[in-house]
Formats: sequence, C-alpha cells, structure tokens
Amino acid sequence: MWMMRHYKRFDMPLRGRLGWRLAWISGLAMLAMAPSSGGSFAQGSPVDPVDVVGTVVDARSGEPVGGAFVSVKGVRWGSLTDAEGHFVLRRVQPGDVSLVANQLGYRTLQWKGVVARGDTTVDLKLVPKTELLHGLQVLGRRLAARRKASGVSAEAFDEVALANSTQSNVVAFMNARAGLLQVDCPGALGSEECYWVDGRPVLPIVYIDEVPTVGGWSELQTMWPQDLYLLEVYDHGGEVRAYTKPFMARAARTNFRPTALGF
Repeated sequence: MWMMRHYKRFDMPLRGRLGWRLAWISGLAMLAMAPSSGGSFAQGSPVDPVDVVGTVVDARSGEPVGGAFVSVKGVRWGSLTDAEGHFVLRRVQPGDVSLVANQLGYRTLQWKGVVARGDTTVDLKLVPKTELLHGLQVLGRRLAARRKASGVSAEAFDEVALANSTQSNVVAFMNARAGLLQVDCPGALGSEECYWVDGRPVLPIVYIDEVPTVGGWSELQTMWPQDLYLLEVYDHGGEVRAYTKPFMARAARTNFRPTALGF
C-alpha cells in the first residue's frame, strides 16, 4: 500500500510536467511558422524588373543626340543612343532610379526619378559645351573636305554608327560596313592581313589619331568600335585612319588642322 500511495502521489505531477513541455515545444513550432514583420512574407513577392526606354536630346536645340551613353548610376553596363537619340535600359528595378548620360561635347547629366511599371519612359536633355561642340563640328568639316579632295574612294563612319555597332572589333566593323575583301598577305609575318585593292593584295597603312602606326591593323583588332569617334577608310582598305574620343576632344579645343593626304 505504501508503494502504491507513493506512486500515486508522484504520478500526476510527472504527467503535468510532460504536458507543459509538450505545449511549450508546440508553441515554439507555431511561433517559428508565424509570419514576421521583417520577413519575406511581410515584404511581399519580389518586384519584376522593367525596361526603361527614352530619348536623349540637345537641351538647347531639341535635336536628338546620337552615340550618347546612358546607364544606371553605379552600374557599368548601359545603352548607346541611336541616330534618333533613342535608348533602352534592360531589367531596371522599379522605384527610385539615378541615370547618367554622357556624350563628347556635352555636360554629363545625372537624372533622378521614379520608375514604375507602366511608366518607364525617360527623356534626358544634355547641355552642350558650346566651345567644344563647335570645335568638333569645325574639325568634322575639315576632315570631310580632306576626304573629298583625296581623289580615291573614301568612306567615313561617325560616332553614332560606331557606337551602335554589333561587331567585336574595329577590323570586323570595317569588313562588314565597308564591304572590304580581306585576303592573306604574301610573305607577311604574324597575323597581318591584306585587302584586295586594284587586283592585288595590299597591306593597309593604319593611322591612329593622325599618327602612322606599325602593326596598326593588329591594334585595330583589339579596339572596340565604341572606342572611336570617327573611322575613315580610303582606297578600299589601302589606308585606314581611326580617331579616338580623347584625341578628338583635344583636337577640337586646339583648332587642329589635319595634314594633306598623300594620294
């Protein structure tokens, strides 16, 4: 009887303790499953990115600015405007957005605004650097006059055509856009190639920023078309003249006059 009495005395408290523990564990499980104010449930589903489209124009004339580079601030990739000033930025997160627009001859523009689904059109206005832009226009006319006076076939590709190229390097751009016939150079060393000019293979003479360059053809293979402001192709590829953006900026500021061609 004594054993039975002691067993009965401790049996109920033991059951109570086990029940309390089970209830406590069950409560923790429910708490872990409940939504939190800082959790992903409260934040909702991620917002899908949108494509931002727009135009870049001259703030004074209203004319489209081709070849301008537009990007989201802090991001390296971006979009180059076409001849009509249009650009497209893919997969931009909606909300507060900062855009940056650059083009030689204009002040850098930083635009801040809100981009929302269904309202993704942005119009950007670049303020021209009057003296630099005028210098570029004067230099462009001088180079055009020299091409006209060369006496041989001459093609020119401006910054808009170069900026919107899909070719991987300048040589590929020339071959595609100027319709050049590339052939092996007899007895040439290295990776040099010739162009078929007047019934014979000719190794092109390459000028970069008005300086004749040894191995220039190979150097053009390492350059993106977007690196250039202007590209001139003379005599079906017999002579190539490439002009970088930094050179054009310096030349425009110093009233540079190109030398006469030797054709």
